[in-house]
Amino acid sequence: MGMDPDFTDVQVKKKSKTFLTIFLTIIIMLIVQAGGYYIYKEYFKEKEEVIEEKDEEEAIAPILEITASEQIAIFYKLDDYLFFAKSFPISNVEVLDSQDLLRFALYKLEGNSSDLTKSNVEATINTYFGEVPNLVFADVKCFVDSEKDPLYKYDEENQKFIAYGDHGHGGEARFFADFEYISGTKQGDEFTIIVKALYFEPCETCGPSTTVFATPQDAFNKTNKILTIKDKETGELSETERTEALEKVPETVFVFRKVKNNFVLEKMMIEE
Repeated sequence: MGMDPDFTDVQVKKKSKTFLTIFLTIIIMLIVQAGGYYIYKEYFKEKEEVIEEKDEEEAIAPILEITASEQIAIFYKLDDYLFFAKSFPISNVEVLDSQDLLRFALYKLEGNSSDLTKSNVEATINTYFGEVPNLVFADVKCFVDSEKDPLYKYDEENQKFIAYGDHGHGGEARFFADFEYISGTKQGDEFTIIVKALYFEPCETCGPSTTVFATPQDAFNKTNKILTIKDKETGELSETERTEALEKVPETVFVFRKVKNNFVLEKMMIEE
């Protein structure tokens, strides 16, 4: 018995209609999903951009004037940095010689009657410069003749320095300067101090110094003096002399980083 042609035709039409419905449903779902994804992507992209812009604004700290107490804390250290005057300008602490850093710390510790241990030396250097890369602990050579016995022997086993030998000469010539505060600003943990400095000839006998220079190099070489102090007995500048001398010297910029309530030098520049 053969199948009814009309029945077969109805079945084919039903299948075709069902297939078309499924196909259209799938297409609509894909369009809806694509549209939803686009909206989702654009919304969150815009939101992320707003967050990033906000983070960037927050990351740029405002520039503020330093406080009186911050100025005092930094000024208190400036004289100590004159030990490194021959190395001025300082582009970064890595340019400083390990021997100079060790000698500086050991002088400071001896002056305070502190133990000359490696940890104390390191702590003293960190107080002024932070952590110095490539710091080499070794015997500290004589500044007059490096071929002589060292000023300090480094006992590596016991992690300490020992003052060594009689060198038959006095201490190193010391630099002195008269600093005039110009301005001070801070941005985040970076502090920038601008001063003018009058440098006196290095003190060897520490008698009155009557010659004033614009840079430590000139003071060390005793060239290009800008003023001879009239009061040769005391070596004190009069206000008139000081004002005139300050007009002839460049500005000096010190940049410090504040680390745990301590100011460490990062660099210093003499503006020409």
